[in-house]
Amino acid sequence: MGYWGWRQMFTFCVSVFVVGCSTTHDAAPTFSPTQLPPVTLIARVPTTLPPPTALLIPQFTPASAPTPIHYTIQVGDTLLGIAAQFGVSFEALKAANADLDPLTLPINKTVIIPDAQFDIAGTPILPTSTPAQLELPPPTCYPSPTGAIICMGWVANNLPQPIERVLLQVRLFRTDSSVLAEGEVGVEQGIIPTGASAPYRILVAANWLEYAGAVANLRSADLAPAAGEKHIALQIEAEQPTLENGYYRVSATLRNTAPGTVRLVRAILTLRDANGRITGYRVQMLNGTLESDALLSLDMNAVSQVNTPITHTLFVEAIREN
Repeated sequence: MGYWGWRQMFTFCVSVFVVGCSTTHDAAPTFSPTQLPPVTLIARVPTTLPPPTALLIPQFTPASAPTPIHYTIQVGDTLLGIAAQFGVSFEALKAANADLDPLTLPINKTVIIPDAQFDIAGTPILPTSTPAQLELPPPTCYPSPTGAIICMGWVANNLPQPIERVLLQVRLFRTDSSVLAEGEVGVEQGIIPTGASAPYRILVAANWLEYAGAVANLRSADLAPAAGEKHIALQIEAEQPTLENGYYRVSATLRNTAPGTVRLVRAILTLRDANGRITGYRVQMLNGTLESDALLSLDMNAVSQVNTPITHTLFVEAIREN
């Protein structure tokens, strides 16, 4: 085959290839889409949750028992006075030292103080859950003509037994709570029977302009269970108070209701204002004896520190002769 023969055949093949490439085929069949059920989408707004709360487990610390302290009995100590000195109840102190006889304390013997309580000023604090064995309200103080300060108060005995040899400490304070003056004093009665009270008075050298208040603390006292058999209070009849020239005067009749003869000791006339505060008192020593069911007249007077209406109490002490 010559040159032109191959050329014609090549041209024919190229033509066939081009025609084949441009051939159009039938379109592919189309199908309807499948109908799916509608789906509802709910958009959720993301929320921030708080961190989990830590579980708090309470921690219980066992209450520590009060640490008892020990005290060595000194000359002149009494169990009631030690209780007041350390701010514990008489019953608690007696229970902690059951082997001790409150009436005969051995010198140098060690006693257990179960739970001493003091305030920041060093004043004993009696437990509030225990009723006060001795009622001891703050004294009432007045300026005296000599430039000193006179303080008067009273002690009431709520014990089931009489008490004797009562000694108090009186403190006067300034407005900043510092101590202005202090001193010790005893009550005017030898015996304070159950349910009775006794006055006291103390004169201290201090400036009235610096005075802001006062407190009294029990220093010592003795139980006197046998005092009721020996010391008696005479019955007082027909009391007649009068006010004359600034003096509060009382006249009364005394009767010895005890069997046997008694020896007269003292009479105490105490004046009080409407609030029960002592405004003045007088102690009068007595002489002589009084037979059983015999009568004796008594006249006494005292001066009050105030001019307000006042009332009085009269106590007359005697001792059995037999």
